[in-house]
Amino acid sequence: MSTPTPEAESLKDRGNELFARGKYGAAIDAYTNALDLCPRWITPMKNRALCYRQRRDWANVRADCERALSIDRDDMKANYYLGLAMIGEGNHTDAARQLKKALESARTQGASIQTEIWRMYALAKYFEWAALASKRKARYDAIEAKLAAACGGAEGAAGAAGAGGLGPGDWDTVREMLDAVRREDDRSDEPPDCFCCKLTFEVFRDPVVAPSGHSYERVAVMEHLRKVGKFDPVTREPLVESDLRPNHSLRNAAHEWLNAHAWAFADIINPNQELAEFTGGS
Repeated sequence: MSTPTPEAESLKDRGNELFARGKYGAAIDAYTNALDLCPRWITPMKNRALCYRQRRDWANVRADCERALSIDRDDMKANYYLGLAMIGEGNHTDAARQLKKALESARTQGASIQTEIWRMYALAKYFEWAALASKRKARYDAIEAKLAAACGGAEGAAGAAGAGGLGPGDWDTVREMLDAVRREDDRSDEPPDCFCCKLTFEVFRDPVVAPSGHSYERVAVMEHLRKVGKFDPVTREPLVESDLRPNHSLRNAAHEWLNAHAWAFADIINPNQELAEFTGGS
């Protein structure tokens, strides 16, 4: 990373002012001029990427973030904006991977942007699942039709054995097997109560445990302590921030459940509403 010159700093500050006024094209020009003076200064790269984000110009968001990450691969915002660009481009699998990296950095730094990154991660994971589930359904439907024919019909009518020695009496077994593989995408399961915060009613993202033994979502219990009072939300025993400890085992178990039931990410976000940011829809 290069040290910015005073002129480059002034251009970056000018870009920030223009961005705040919604003049994204002029802000892009200011950041570009700053980068002409200091090509390895990643701050104006990220700021310019943010302007491109406002324009939904995902190719240029990606270009600036990849340039920034070639200088500092662990930069939180560059990873975050790159993940957003990947969502905008419809590459949800890589987006989830990139956003997870940004989320880990934000958690390590205690950054306030954690919740925003988590929501975008949930969006990427949900649409990754939706695309894969759609492909699985098409495959299962196709093989079901073939097996139904091989068994002599889905209704199991009496008849001669079909191809491969399958006959009408095999249809119930075939259906059991298909139902078992389709269970992966069955949205009827509710998250176990132990994986849900009593304050947010959502699956834990970053749980902390209080001396009482109750666990809460970190952001939610911190807000409770600030706005409601210095006491445990359930037991009402005295509680301060320093009493809270990360609950890593619960976080790992909750995230494992979410990854195995990725459709449940839709309970964290409104997928179609959130996606409107990337498509321009309403």
